[in-house]
Amino acid sequence: MRVSAACHANAMDIRHDISCVLICCGSCSCLRCGHRCRCLPTPHINRRRCCRWATCFEDVDFVKQVLDVLGQSVCLDLDAVYAMGESNGGMMAHHLAREMPAAFAGILPLYGLPLQGVTAARGKLPSPLRSTSFFQWHDRWDNVIPTDGAVSSQGWLYDTLNETIAQWVDLHGCSGSSVPMDAPTGGSLDIDRRIECRQWPDCSSGQLVALCYFDGLHGNWIEDAVFELSFWWLVEQQQQRRQQRWRWQQQRRTQEVAV
Repeated sequence: MRVSAACHANAMDIRHDISCVLICCGSCSCLRCGHRCRCLPTPHINRRRCCRWATCFEDVDFVKQVLDVLGQSVCLDLDAVYAMGESNGGMMAHHLAREMPAAFAGILPLYGLPLQGVTAARGKLPSPLRSTSFFQWHDRWDNVIPTDGAVSSQGWLYDTLNETIAQWVDLHGCSGSSVPMDAPTGGSLDIDRRIECRQWPDCSSGQLVALCYFDGLHGNWIEDAVFELSFWWLVEQQQQRRQQRWRWQQQRRTQEVAV
């Protein structure tokens, strides 16, 4: 059964019990408690309650079809596709990374985290994501998608930000400690918003794992196109990495020919 990111929600009557997750997909719903799973036809589930903050359509297939159509109709570099989203869109970015691990050069979630229990059920991140950089932004005072695993103001439970980052650090084989990183903002709001960025160095994958905090609440969009600048900065970083890998491959081929 294919599970849509948009249809992954804790049932309202069990949402404080992280061992139970209601999964909605098409004409079937599945109530999973621990290792037991009971599938129910959709009419037995209140769909408005289950999918009240999403569409209940198969969003992953939609994204795949969009990329297929664009790849066939326009000049598109499918090795330079990025997923960026805020809040529920940030959750979707995390989900797309798992469902389409070979599709994206970079993931940039803004104050969005996976629902608690989902990551534990799926295990480690897929190995193809070693080709994908990860750059998260989150506000310090978020009570809608808290970073510390506390129950949100809307009653939901999310993985902690530290747990989420740790998975990417482990996947990319980065050193254990993060180091300060210049915020890709031009410096105009670094003081007012107390923007603080860190990255995990010496990643064996050669990719970026980074995190930026800023003063604000859930849904705050920072002025001066800071998030947009961060996106283009990530794109530029990835392009530089691709060029470095290409040069290294060319040198290696030259050495092999010489031998």
